[in-house]
Amino acid sequence: MPSADNRTASPFDSKYRAAVENNMKTNANKPYAVIFYGMSKDMDPMQYVIGILLDLFAVMFAVVIFAMAKDKLTTFFMRWWLFLVIGFIITLNSHLVEFNWMQYPWHYIKGMVVDTIMEWGLCGAWLAWYLGRN
Repeated sequence: MPSADNRTASPFDSKYRAAVENNMKTNANKPYAVIFYGMSKDMDPMQYVIGILLDLFAVMFAVVIFAMAKDKLTTFFMRWWLFLVIGFIITLNSHLVEFNWMQYPWHYIKGMVVDTIMEWGLCGAWLAWYLGRN
């Protein structure tokens, strides 16, 4: 906010692109706002299902990476560190990118940063132990 009216525009519409350029020049170095609009306070049960599926796919892909490097990962710490590094990569490439490019305030994203590092640290500890058993 503020932005050019995009309700009927396409990215290739020259009038819309001119309006966007004008808007950018007019509002340069001025404050702006971002609004997240939700349809309801209640969480849809599918959000839980999708969240679990996304987490399962992430762990499955991490285990595939582990399987490819298993011969080199001889200690618990090395195995755990691999999974923790995956958590750091996810944090750097998602939450901290939003902090940098979208200028999300730190108080807004720090919980997500801590959550991502903690979940990969805890899950990684279990996976390092479980996958290290021979």
